Amino acid sequence: MKQSFKRWISMLLCAALLLSVFGCTKAPDGSNDQPSASGTKGRYLEQELKIPLPEGASEQGIIGVGQSENGLEVFTCVYSGTEEKTMIRYFRHTIQSDGTVTTTDEQWLNDLAADGGNEMRVQQASDGTLYMSYTGFDDQYNLVPHLIVSRDNGKTGESLTGDAIALLEQANSLGILADGKIAVSEYYNGNLYLLDANGNKVQSLDGETKKVMPVVAAQGTQVAYISKGAKSVAVLNTADGSSEEYPYDFAEQSTLSLAFAPDSAVYLCDSTGIYRHASGGT
Repeated sequence: MKQSFKRWISMLLCAALLLSVFGCTKAPDGSNDQPSASGTKGRYLEQELKIPLPEGASEQGIIGVGQSENGLEVFTCVYSGTEEKTMIRYFRHTIQSDGTVTTTDEQWLNDLAADGGNEMRVQQASDGTLYMSYTGFDDQYNLVPHLIVSRDNGKTGESLTGDAIALLEQANSLGILADGKIAVSEYYNGNLYLLDANGNKVQSLDGETKKVMPVVAAQGTQVAYISKGAKSVAVLNTADGSSEEYPYDFAEQSTLSLAFAPDSAVYLCDSTGIYRHASGGT
């Protein structure tokens, strides 16, 4: 049963790739219906997940997906208020293996990101640490990037203040390495960075940022991104500097997403489908 539950979680985490392609994505119909398991098995729809709308909300945006020993965790945001004064609240929906859903306030985000902003993305590290990048605005409507972190499963959080935070004008993907370093893509100016755990710049990554939307993923000591020329996925081992490239001919100006599976296989999602590549395979 335990192994079956792990496979169930892995399947749902792959579905998270689709969410990150669209950034803050509108959630399905916010009824209290439990997840349904209809659909043809295999490469087609296997399970549709429905999460409840928080009380008083008419819609919510999905800003991240993670996992815990309790099941799949979906992070969402809800806007309210007026054009002059917008309010935002954040929630965590935990979907158990039996399909039951519990919803709680995501306190660290409610405390640190109450004004909201653009490109809100929650990323979970392998040790459970939570990160969110987003871009807010000052009184003159200048872009103000933020990278915040919770190390106690969402109870409290802190803002990272390293020298690279100001460079992340529109961060659109994050990846967290085992040593706490942060890989991040920034599409507004077209940059790929590796930061230390405090948000200071360690290095720029030499990937493609013009022909396709820049994107990163990270796990262990590895960082994945699109190689120059958009003809392959590059996987850099930050421990020894070695790298591999997995051929793939990307369509120009395509929107895509990358993710690592627990077995270190790389998943790629673009408009044509979801693809898996294991080291040494195809």
